Amino acid sequence: MYNILSHRLFRIYDWWEYKIPQILIPLYLVILNSDYIIGSTINFGVFGKLLLGLILGALTVSIMGEFFDIKQDKLARKNNGFKKLNNKQTIGVLLITIAINILFMYFLKRDTLIFYTLSIITFFFYYVPIIRLKEKGFLGVIADSLGSHVFPSIFVFLCLISIETILEFEYVIFLFWIFLFGVRGILNHQYTDLENDIKSNTNTFVKTSSNTIKNILQKTVFILEIILFTTLITSTVDFYLISIGTLIYLLVLFGRKMLYNNAIVYFCQIKKDRAYSIFLFEFYTVIFPLLLIIQLFTIDQTAFWVLLILHISITLKRIIAILKVFKESLNFILL
Repeated sequence: MYNILSHRLFRIYDWWEYKIPQILIPLYLVILNSDYIIGSTINFGVFGKLLLGLILGALTVSIMGEFFDIKQDKLARKNNGFKKLNNKQTIGVLLITIAINILFMYFLKRDTLIFYTLSIITFFFYYVPIIRLKEKGFLGVIADSLGSHVFPSIFVFLCLISIETILEFEYVIFLFWIFLFGVRGILNHQYTDLENDIKSNTNTFVKTSSNTIKNILQKTVFILEIILFTTLITSTVDFYLISIGTLIYLLVLFGRKMLYNNAIVYFCQIKKDRAYSIFLFEFYTVIFPLLLIIQLFTIDQTAFWVLLILHISITLKRIIAILKVFKESLNFILL
């Protein structure tokens, strides 16, 4: 009997440790920049609703993607979460997903409801065959980044603060940065999935665009992303913590390159048989959020412990991998 909680059906590996860590960054920024205290009963409730919204939204989009990509996955001979479901089970999954979303949205205030819904609607247009922004060149890249990073991040902000407050400098910088991070993320996904897209005749931006156009876009994204992230981290994290985090990350990169012969890439334009590390990905998803959480210790210790445990639970495998390479790099240098 098919397990309805199939790992593939919900694409958990696509978002749990790859997207949730950085989408939670607005929570850390708000606590650092205001008198918002997560330790109160009311704010614990808001925190729970925020986290539930991110998980439910990600599950909904994943189910939607699996459903609308059934034909393409079959052509590419990829596993699909709906493959072993009969029609009744498929309809059941879709109806339950819709019902749970309607129930959850009933409890959202207007601003959060708008951006929660925008994320889902964006991906509906991204996947649905009639429109299928996924195959509309760079428009699809923009839609993916907005739906998977920007709108969920605004949802998190609006669970905590008013929409007017989002216009503060650090929050605006964060939203522009995470948009570019999302652009890089979907381009890398299209590169790694290019072979399957060719088999299924899925015309993504990476597949249909010239090398010249892709190189111009990638260089532009790289420069702007670095500028924005540098601005963001220097305005939110103490210099000594930045130094420690950077040193750890540089040693990890050194270990991956020298000890494991990994290619350090910004975009995944390499042969599949070559191991690689995506530049700054682990810094963005593991180290930077951790640096922000560490700063919470003197502001709100309840928030510090709650968010530290949450962050570790989400990124545990990556933290262990980072510590392993960090230790090996130190041993290599010192011995």
